[in-house]
Parts: sequence; structure tokens; C-alpha cells
Amino acid sequence: RVALPPPGDKCDASSILTGHARDLWHGWRTKLLRPSGHSNVTPLVPFTDAKLKRSRISYARFIAQLVDADCVVLGSMDTPTVGLSFFAKKAGSLRLIFDTRCVNEFFIDPETVTLPTAGVWTGLRVEPSDNLNLAQVDVEAAFNRIKSPPGLEEYFVLPPVHLPTLRRIRPDLCVDWTLTDEWTGPRLCVLAMGWSWSLYVCQELLECMVERSGFPRDKQIRNRHFVPPITTTPAAATYVDGVAVISGQLAPALA
Repeated sequence: RVALPPPGDKCDASSILTGHARDLWHGWRTKLLRPSGHSNVTPLVPFTDAKLKRSRISYARFIAQLVDADCVVLGSMDTPTVGLSFFAKKAGSLRLIFDTRCVNEFFIDPETVTLPTAGVWTGLRVEPSDNLNLAQVDVEAAFNRIKSPPGLEEYFVLPPVHLPTLRRIRPDLCVDWTLTDEWTGPRLCVLAMGWSWSLYVCQELLECMVERSGFPRDKQIRNRHFVPPITTTPAAATYVDGVAVISGQLAPALA
């Protein structure tokens, strides 16, 4: 029931991001991390769903699902920094949520993201004779489709999984079975919903893709920005994992 991306290659943000966002992505070690040893809070214990914690087999099966979806890699045993839990979505599916409070303490506060809030839609204007045309698309499990930059996975250590149990229930799993420890530490290799910088990265990625699709930044609807006229030319609104294209006339982009 957990909404996970399909297996296969994940989005390479370095080939899409531009400008300042691209610099932050490539230089995350020097630009996003706090000064060494800096911490503002007492160390936290990440919260993990109780059912998974109680059952060695259930947890191993779920980690196998994450490996199949190319969301985690197995590494050496280490202190967990990330917990996981689930929230109900529509149609009975579950949203996977990561407790990244511990991880966030290693990183500076994220930069501000300008989203198309509800108020910005009041700035739309169309001719009385026009219809208002809208097309939408959502990216399923958007954060989990974005491959993290090299090295970042070492900060995102999930609770350990029992390697013999994992090998017994999924001998076909594509992992390094030469790991010598009885327990291994799964590491997230995609963006975690809950990491303080995930929203910024996902929004920037989608805005860059919308721009590549023919909507320059001045034709994208954002809060605290001039709302472009849409009578004859469509405009796009990007909201983290979804895009809406709107126009007063049925433009090719909407058709």
C-alpha cells in the first residue's frame, strides 16, 4: 500500500538544476552543512512505526521493497538518524514519511521557496468571452524519484535490518551479500520527505523542467510576482510535485 516510485534510474538533479540551485546541489558539503559539531538541541531518537520495529521479518520485507525501488542502499551498521512512519492517502494507499529531525540539525535552514499560494490566483484576468482552461499533472512520489547527490546518503541511516533474515526472505535481492556484519544500515539514496531542503530542491527541479517545456520564469505563476496575462498565452503554476497550466483560450500546450 505504500506509494513508492517504480524501480529504475532516478532523476539526476545535476543535469536539470541551473544557476544558484545547481551550485547548492553540487556544493552541499560546504554550502548546506552547519559548522562542524554545531547542534541546537538535545540528541533525538528518530520515531519509527511500531509494527515495523516489533517484527524483524516485516521490516526486512519493507527494506527489500525500498531496495527494489532504488530508494536505499545497504551499508555498514551505524547509529540510525532517520525513522519512518506512514500516513493514509486517498484510495487506501500510504504516504511514506521520514523522521529527519536528527538529520536536519546537521544542515542550515533552507532557502525560501516562492509557491503559487491561493491568493495569487485572484490576479488572473481573462476576457469575458473566454473560457478558463486548465490542465494539471502530478508527480507520484516526487521526492523519492530524485537521486541524492553523492555522499549525502551517509546522513540518512534507517534503523538496522537483520541481514540473515533479509537473505532468507529475498535471496534474489540485488544487494552486496558480502557484508560481514549480522546487521546492516540501510541508507536513503533519494530525497527524504521531511529533510529541510527537500521541498526547495523538488520545487526548483520542477520549475526548471517547466521552463524547459516552454514556460520562462516570467510566465510562471508565483506568489509576490506579477501574474502574467493568460488570455492568449498560457501560464504555468508549479507547486512542489504538481503543475497546472492555465489559459483563457485553448492553447496547444493545453490541447
